[in-house]
Amino acid sequence: MPSKAKADLKRREHSGRVSTLLKNIMGLSPIGLNRRTAKESTETQQSEKRADIRRKERRKARRVKKRQIRIQQHTFNNKTTTRVWTWNVQKTSFAANNRGQLKRILQYAWMNKVDILLLTEITASNEGIFWLGGEERRTVIIHSKKTAIALIGIWTDLWIESGSQVWRTDRTTAILVKNYRLMSVYQPLWHYGREIIINYRHAIEEQIALKRHDEWLIIGGDHNASIGKLEQKSSSAKARGKYGCGASNEAGRDLIAWCEMNGMTWGNSFMSHPDRGTWFHQRYGRWYELDRFLIQQERRHRIVKKMWTVKENSFSEHRPKELITRTVTRPRIVTTGNKKLSINHIVLKEPEKSKEYEERTEKAMEKLVKEGKAHNWYNLSKLMTNEAANVAGRMPKRRESPWLEGHEEEAQGEHKRITELSSKLYSLIEASKQCLTEEEKQQKILLIKEKQEERKRSRKTFRKKLRRWERTWWKQIICQCQKAEQERDLGRMYQLLKKLGMRDSKTASAKEYFTPQEYKLHFEKVSKDRNEESEATRQKAIERIIDMKDNEIAKKEADKLNSPITQDEILREWSKVNDGAPGLDNVRITYVKQASTTTQRAICNVILEMTNKHPSEWETLVKTGLVVPLFKRGKGMTSTIIEECACLVWQVGY
Repeated sequence: MPSKAKADLKRREHSGRVSTLLKNIMGLSPIGLNRRTAKESTETQQSEKRADIRRKERRKARRVKKRQIRIQQHTFNNKTTTRVWTWNVQKTSFAANNRGQLKRILQYAWMNKVDILLLTEITASNEGIFWLGGEERRTVIIHSKKTAIALIGIWTDLWIESGSQVWRTDRTTAILVKNYRLMSVYQPLWHYGREIIINYRHAIEEQIALKRHDEWLIIGGDHNASIGKLEQKSSSAKARGKYGCGASNEAGRDLIAWCEMNGMTWGNSFMSHPDRGTWFHQRYGRWYELDRFLIQQERRHRIVKKMWTVKENSFSEHRPKELITRTVTRPRIVTTGNKKLSINHIVLKEPEKSKEYEERTEKAMEKLVKEGKAHNWYNLSKLMTNEAANVAGRMPKRRESPWLEGHEEEAQGEHKRITELSSKLYSLIEASKQCLTEEEKQQKILLIKEKQEERKRSRKTFRKKLRRWERTWWKQIICQCQKAEQERDLGRMYQLLKKLGMRDSKTASAKEYFTPQEYKLHFEKVSKDRNEESEATRQKAIERIIDMKDNEIAKKEADKLNSPITQDEILREWSKVNDGAPGLDNVRITYVKQASTTTQRAICNVILEMTNKHPSEWETLVKTGLVVPLFKRGKGMTSTIIEECACLVWQVGY
């Protein structure tokens, strides 16, 4: 080896030994470096995980905000409708790598502006949830092995806001969206065995049991049962209507019996429309209506608006059945007070009734004291309202046309006459269709015209009488209102004013429930120009106010206000309070004034206990207020309540 090469090798070895020595001295040995690198990489991974978690939380918050904005922008009221389809899609695959047919079906549903799809006879290896589409066409599909429910557009957001609740078996899928409980079902064929059908029915009966009183249950799917027309009335009139397709088989009769037993009804049978069939039997050459909707009997009129068969045969041998429902997203109302009672409290002003009420409250109070329940406002309010109802009775039910009172027989006679004329007219029209000669047909046409004119005159006369009776009734209401004002009976006066305010209102307000934000905007609107003086004038008046903190008279009055409340003071102030509308406890001030002395003392004790407690410890009934609309004079008396009324709000802080 050349001497130069040897010198270079020695120099490198020496420099390597020196560098190793320096690294060991400074703690930078290869072992130390590896440990430090591992520690730094662990800290980096942890920081990246924390950053990823924060990123996901921000994304989730943005999604929630966007969803809430979409729900607020989408208006729901009694005029909004929802389009629901039930469709047997015959072995359509839900596998992740084979969803072409499903996407084409959804594309067709998007084109027809369908909101909810109840799909049956699908092919899926297991249960699942997946999303398709975007923006207005975003769709969530919840499926079991044989059935699925597809929610489109705003209904996906509503389902998430409702808690994304799902119930599934092999042949049923159920979800809860707002106050809609939707269920897609695929009934097994009759020859599968009774046990399999019973297990399938148990899943449906479970949803009927879970349904709350304010929820609407809609069951759609293929029931594999044929139900024909109803030739004559039967005991199952509530479970089905008179329309059908073909002849009934054993499965159809069993389905109707089950509906009758569980309070459900076959919705299709109440709608008369051509081409009812949803599946065509190639061998027998006839249509069967296998796909149908089952609805609650008591809610059928409110839920169903229209129903028909969609003429679409390209995707499946089954045609879709469409149901248009009235969309009502009314929130669930949880009442914390007594059951609302309409008591004829005006009767308690009579001396005899007032004395009887006092005696009855005294007896009931003795019993309550013995049981040790006299210190509770709920029990006291229940006692007073029950005794007031027993003495004064209930208010008469509100009639749709109160001006017909006293004219019932005359109105019934006019109505009967118009009905008879209509039936004669219809019989003449049917007879004219069967005429053989032209001369006979012309005679029938002349008779039809005469009957039409006669019916027209009868209807016109009846309408004139109704208008005359109505005008007379409203004049009586105005006179009663003036009399109540003269007698200073404010409760009666406002009750009559409310009737007058609703005189020209033929339909209810479009919105019955208002959010806190809407109330805030409303009160800002009505309070904007409420003050008679300008802001500058009011500010000057405030500046001129003298501070009276050190004034002796002010100190005495303050001490008087801060002194403990006594029973005598409460009893004295009751006499000055005018009667008004009751709250959630149904108690009017009249019931308290005319109750027995023992009852009044017990109420005073409850009030005195409240002064020694924080409002958060009070009973719910005594710290809950109502918004009471009062109609005012002016053009706004018949307008929507939220826009043209003054509201009194009592609010207790927690």
